[in-house]
Amino acid sequence: MEEIPIADAEVDLVFFSQSLHHALHPERALQDAHRILVPGGRIVILDLARHRFEEARELYADEWLGFSEADLEAMLERAGLHQRQHIGSRQGTRSPPVPNPAGRRPQTHSLIRSLPTDGYPKSLLRPQPKGLII
Repeated sequence: MEEIPIADAEVDLVFFSQSLHHALHPERALQDAHRILVPGGRIVILDLARHRFEEARELYADEWLGFSEADLEAMLERAGLHQRQHIGSRQGTRSPPVPNPAGRRPQTHSLIRSLPTDGYPKSLLRPQPKGLII
């Protein structure tokens, strides 16, 4: 996911679905996703909110215990994704910390971001969009 075998500017949409927290270097994954997007393409991220369920590393091979919105915003900025639109989260606001009683896995708090990379997403008007789901 950090070195996507697709040429530059080839896809209209990259969708990270519960995968970014498995990346060793999630910022590199975002940078490479940005690289393969056509001008006006979009990146959508659905991932866990930050939590403290350490057992997820062993049970689910999680590299990261979710992401705070501030951390995700900073990674997106450094990846060159400057125009962002927050579509929503489970509660429509910032996701609260996830309580983790012993033995319980974290709740899946959805953090969805739609990220136009170059103004209005003209790629939505293309007759045959190409996409990548990671």
